[in-house]
Amino acid sequence: MKSQVIPNRLIQLLKERNFVEKCVVPFIDGCEQTVYNYGPAGALLRHNIVSEWRNFSIQNADNENCYLIENAISAPTRNVELSTSHSSSVVKGLRSRLVPGCMGHYIEVLKHVNKRLPFTIAQTGVCYRKYENNNGNPDGIRDDPFLFDASEVTDMTQLYFCSPDSLLWNFSNHQKRRLHWWRQFANSPSNFQISEIKQTPASDNSLILSCRILYKFPWGMDTVENLVNWGDGPLKKLKSSSNTAGSVLAKKGRLIVIPAMIEASAVLERGFLALLIDSFREKIKTKTLKNLKIHDAADNIRCLLKLDNKLTPYKVAVTITTTSKRKETRILAEHVLREVRSCHVATLGNLDVAGSLESQFDLYDQIGVPYIIIIRESTLDTGLVDVRNRDTTVKEPVHISKIKEYVRQNLTFLLAEAG
Repeated sequence: MKSQVIPNRLIQLLKERNFVEKCVVPFIDGCEQTVYNYGPAGALLRHNIVSEWRNFSIQNADNENCYLIENAISAPTRNVELSTSHSSSVVKGLRSRLVPGCMGHYIEVLKHVNKRLPFTIAQTGVCYRKYENNNGNPDGIRDDPFLFDASEVTDMTQLYFCSPDSLLWNFSNHQKRRLHWWRQFANSPSNFQISEIKQTPASDNSLILSCRILYKFPWGMDTVENLVNWGDGPLKKLKSSSNTAGSVLAKKGRLIVIPAMIEASAVLERGFLALLIDSFREKIKTKTLKNLKIHDAADNIRCLLKLDNKLTPYKVAVTITTTSKRKETRILAEHVLREVRSCHVATLGNLDVAGSLESQFDLYDQIGVPYIIIIRESTLDTGLVDVRNRDTTVKEPVHISKIKEYVRQNLTFLLAEAG
């Protein structure tokens, strides 16, 4: 297949709006490493993805026990290979996966659930990976490894423990649930797919089953999450270690079993990029007399991020028309801003932004703000503001006394979580 790059306009937008910035920095061994820094919008988007992932873990459909844990990044007893700009090297004390740390909490969590199955241990945290240009992407080579070449990534890992007799059903159920989780945030859900199941022989002659959740990136299908059916191998190894022989056993009804384990591990940076690509839209601006005078076609392109409302960094923006000079208008705008923020939604209140309303719309569209509340000088007389919808660009008049109600109606899911 012919490989492609991420749209240049998207990369430019992410840089201009301070979503993410690529940096090359010296590392412990003196070699250079690729890392990424995230500005306010990028950091909020990442935070929202992680929050939704944690909510999915805790508030799962089957009402299973889930325990979130955190471990220190330093792991002095383990060595992790990292990629460098020259060659592979071994750096002490940096973890490459969260699974060993999660397994370290298994026995204590087992006590919490009175040794009854099933239950989940989940963690998010920074890990260090070796970057390979074609890793997990058999269909093509990435021309631009943007975010895929990060040596520092954030893992989101779940370890699900169940009885061996229900393992295959649970593994199939996990595939459906995790695929649905990604698709619920996408404008084009079919771009998220699941791979065929791969069988890998284990050291005890059993088979380890694995599959991947894939996204259709510009260069082809690539991995955003891995699912692995480990069977009871990990717990057998833990049972064979000293002082843990009987403590790994669990109950399923009246049966005493060695639990089986299913791992679901996603890399935040890959999901972050997949959802940005999915949300990126380029549209021709509505023809006006001003637009007709523009000779550069690129200036007539309207770029926006059509992010899901749960993920978008800011939900509402409040702005004042530049024609309004009265002090009372600003005081009213500050009141509206307080009203919206009292609904516990992330709100932008840049009341001193220069430029026309259209330029402000462009700015807010490019960071994915779904609703813009426009305060005009006439609002002082009528009490009406305009609420602009990002996706339709339609402006709806709403009385300031109904603003909180309007926010509640359109962002109900957020208010339910806040409450």
